[in-house]
Amino acid sequence: MMIAITADLNSNPFENVKVAVLGDVMMDRFIYGDVERISPEAPIPVVRVTKRNSHLGGAGNVAANLTALGAKPIMIGRIGDDELGREFETMANTMNMETKYLLKTEVPTISKTRVIARSQQVVRFDEEVTDSLSSHDRTRVLTVLEQARKETSTLIISDYSKGMVDDKMLEDVKKVWRGGDIFIDPKPKGEARNIAYIGTTAMTPNAQEASELLSCPKPKTDEEAEKMAAELVEKFNLNYVLLTRSGDGMTLYVEGKAHHLKAKVQEVIDVSGAGDTVISVFAAAVAAGMSVEEAAHFANVSGGVVVAKLGTATASWPEMQKAMRKYLEFHSNQAA
Repeated sequence: MMIAITADLNSNPFENVKVAVLGDVMMDRFIYGDVERISPEAPIPVVRVTKRNSHLGGAGNVAANLTALGAKPIMIGRIGDDELGREFETMANTMNMETKYLLKTEVPTISKTRVIARSQQVVRFDEEVTDSLSSHDRTRVLTVLEQARKETSTLIISDYSKGMVDDKMLEDVKKVWRGGDIFIDPKPKGEARNIAYIGTTAMTPNAQEASELLSCPKPKTDEEAEKMAAELVEKFNLNYVLLTRSGDGMTLYVEGKAHHLKAKVQEVIDVSGAGDTVISVFAAAVAAGMSVEEAAHFANVSGGVVVAKLGTATASWPEMQKAMRKYLEFHSNQAA
């Protein structure tokens, strides 16, 4: 299959493209170490810590991916007035992200801490309060969203079911963002949430999320994936769907036609945050003026870049540039 890519790979098509990101921000923390023995206190491994690091997680990782591409994310989320919140803000500022729309609230900043030994995750512990926004904070969010709408027509909603995005918020967001593009990374939470997704521009669910949204088994073939993607477009009145299928690649459904994009990954190390990368690249590519089909190919390549890395990862433009050239060469050889 020949792939028509109009973007000039010698220059960065994502440079300074503005994309707003609304969702649940959090800190992703990683503790690395070695396991050499089992604890005498309980049948569990003893991890000798050798390294620690932190990354922006959740919607923060979406924004980090946009920054890595060279785009300009407008991040809208809530953090606590606490040590984790200050760490999040400092990291975002260090990455030259715009943080003026981050809201400090009484709800503590969410964190997920993963303990990894010999490239294997041993345990994860979460610190979170998932209360919905107060009436006051909801008004604050909609106010800053209106300001962000003046700066860009592209919005990513990164819903991790942690309280920032609920059914009413989605309905309000659609009103504020009328006339623009809304990309959803969905989290199925019942019929009320499903109704709230109706009328957005696009979804990027994985196979499990899509099966929950439609109450049907996960797709096993291209034909089943096409049927599922078409049903999502119809049920939610979407313009298009990019269905991610792990090792089976992706299925884009747009204008009544399915495009099956095969995965080309050398090695899968860690899938953490891959969905964040896919929606970031997909939305930014459309915002940069690419066709939906072209944007899907860029998103497909980005997924392959990040799953080859350990931990919460991003795909930078130089990495994308190199991977896209290999991707095009591979498909050109296949078509020859």
